[in-house]
Amino acid sequence: MQTYKMTKKLVEILDWIIFAADDSHYKWVDIPETGPRWMIRDRTYNRLRFWGLIEKRPVSTDANPTKLGLWRPTMLGLEWTRNQKVIPFEVYVLKGEAIGFGKRNVMVGDIKR
Repeated sequence: MQTYKMTKKLVEILDWIIFAADDSHYKWVDIPETGPRWMIRDRTYNRLRFWGLIEKRPVSTDANPTKLGLWRPTMLGLEWTRNQKVIPFEVYVLKGEAIGFGKRNVMVGDIKR
């Protein structure tokens, strides 16, 4: 089991994804193609999905196989970055799936300090 904590770096990544999606949860962002090098290099951006802050575009049979890195912010992701929601500080992950959360909840301002 892995434990991931919400960090300032993850907040910066979420901020970039929201900016690239034009502050909307409808627009998909091709992170591997358009993301900053610092963000793509360590690939921690996909950890945001464990909190439900971003979602990956489902692969369909008509999907372009070269466009598999499409992500977008969720409504929770948008609301959390606007200090409208709280999320757990820690998430527990097993085999690529979130299986639980820590007891401490945080607002985005708690992390950005």
